[in-house]
Amino acid sequence: MESYPTNYMINAVYEQEQLNNPMNTVPPVEQEMKERKRKPSMYTEEIEELSHAVYIYWRAKEMVKTKEYEVDEANEKAEQMWASESEDIRETFRRAAVVQDIMLGNAMGKKRRQGKSEFAQNRAEYNPFLLFCKDHRENVREKGSRGKGMSTLSQMWKDLPETDKEKYQEQAKQNKAKEISAKSDVPPPAAEQPTGPTDENASQ
Repeated sequence: MESYPTNYMINAVYEQEQLNNPMNTVPPVEQEMKERKRKPSMYTEEIEELSHAVYIYWRAKEMVKTKEYEVDEANEKAEQMWASESEDIRETFRRAAVVQDIMLGNAMGKKRRQGKSEFAQNRAEYNPFLLFCKDHRENVREKGSRGKGMSTLSQMWKDLPETDKEKYQEQAKQNKAKEISAKSDVPPPAAEQPTGPTDENASQ
């Protein structure tokens, strides 16, 4: 069964953020999405690219879980699926991209101060293709591929020599290892200290 980010999931993220920070002044996510839906032109190139990237990551991750695809194959398959997806599905991921853009832009600083790993903020750090996109997105924009950024990057990835792809695969593995290491380095809770006199002191 296919799983996509739903409006319920999107609103749940926002509601949790409000509970954690009642003074949050970010406009309601639902209202923001309604504005975007009424005015499609308000979707920026960044949101279009982010929605594409979120879709690729989401679908590729699901395919890798089945163990029928390697990461590279899953990324390419997800790219092909995106090309044939309906406008309704694309709109769903645009909304998810808007939410991610809002939440990461306003909540990341607070979460970092709470000591959470930066890697938890952006799972794309574990995806070789999206790491490649991160490195080459600006170059694609400078070449005038406006509105076709992700398609251009996808083709560039397909044409990339295997040796270069391996570098991104290794980087993704290292990023994942860093997160695991960061979690394992969290010190255990301090031993509870006695709050009253010990037997030795009581006998004195």
